[in-house]
Amino acid sequence: MRNDTAWKAFLSDRERFADLANAFIPGTGGTVCATDIREMDTQAGHIREPGSRKQGSPKLRDTLRLVRFGKKHAVIGIECQESADYSMPLRDMYYAVAAYECQAAEIRRKARKNRKLRGAERLYRFPKSARLHPAVTLTLYCGADDWDAPKSLHGMADFTGLPDGIQSMAPDYRMNLVHVRKLTDTSMFCTDVRQVLDFIRFSGDRDALRKLLDSDPHFQALEEDALDVIVRYAGISRLARRKKYYREDGKFDMCTALNEMIEDGRKEGLKLGREQGMKLGEERGFANGQKSEQKRLARRLMKNMNLTEQQAADILGISLNSIE
Repeated sequence: MRNDTAWKAFLSDRERFADLANAFIPGTGGTVCATDIREMDTQAGHIREPGSRKQGSPKLRDTLRLVRFGKKHAVIGIECQESADYSMPLRDMYYAVAAYECQAAEIRRKARKNRKLRGAERLYRFPKSARLHPAVTLTLYCGADDWDAPKSLHGMADFTGLPDGIQSMAPDYRMNLVHVRKLTDTSMFCTDVRQVLDFIRFSGDRDALRKLLDSDPHFQALEEDALDVIVRYAGISRLARRKKYYREDGKFDMCTALNEMIEDGRKEGLKLGREQGMKLGEERGFANGQKSEQKRLARRLMKNMNLTEQQAADILGISLNSIE
């Protein structure tokens, strides 16, 4: 399973999606619930390769939902990144345009059947009163390194040497970036989104991770799709091959799994250390034995042939230090 596939499966749960929306969209007041969320087609249109007349493959988004806020709606997308994409602002803008174009196409489809439209409304099949649902993308970055890519479209553009007015007139598009490993508080989450994000953000600190698992009993009964995200983004893919051993009543005990993995790693380290020690001992023993034999032969040559140390060393093809 690919990392983005794991996230898609995890966020297909509407309660989790609502949890993220309440946490990262200002002004929601925690009012978004699962019943406010409706699935949308994640196909964001077709990408055409530069210089090509052929229409490319459709670009699939990670997660896309229509979310109700009272009597209004907004299109919310969530993209999950393991590494920095230096074209991410452009990708986000493309996603927004695709979401708006999809809505506009539906408005035009209905307008073709509206015989009351006149003038420009009929010509462009877009009524003056028509409105689009705002489209927003949240980018969850789970990488261990800092996000060193541009965070806005202007960050990708080169305005040097151009009149000042060009930059002020050129529309910008800003990312909504969430750096998971830099989150300082996850207490606002009400679902296992909290456990997934906590594990990822502490995955580089073994002591902090153990403290987290000891203090949060929810890690003793994780859903499988939550575990799948953790093992892929926290760098413990070995657990994916062994997760069947930690399943109980359809859920997974992350605490036991991690402790056993740490213990296995310790045992493997000790075994490797012993093997390397034995090998090093054998190599040193052989080297010492070889040196003793060289000294013995040199002494015999010096005694029987009345040679100096240097002459004996030259005959044996060794350094003078080897027989001193």
